[in-house]
Amino acid sequence: MRVPAELLPRCPVCGRPMSMNLRCDQTFVQDSGWYAAAERYERFLQQHERLRVVYLELGVGGNTPAIIKYPFWRLTELGEPALGLHNIDMLLLQVFGRRSQPAGR
Repeated sequence: MRVPAELLPRCPVCGRPMSMNLRCDQTFVQDSGWYAAAERYERFLQQHERLRVVYLELGVGGNTPAIIKYPFWRLTELGEPALGLHNIDMLLLQVFGRRSQPAGR
């Protein structure tokens, strides 16, 4: 599968291609929007800590495990009704006998 170039997002200021906001280089932006999202995430976790929750990691990389991966592990160990699917590739391997493949491969 290929995405047409005209559908890729571009910077409204300089016109260059935009990229994801990942903690992989000096371009990561941790601004007021990031902190607002972090507060919403914390509020969600607090509101649902005693409920039946499935913590599903999809596309969670290893460069900042303290943001999602380790808290999910802690929550699934502490929370009796919680279920954690920490490694979706391993789940797919167990269920379908193969790992997931990136799109277009």
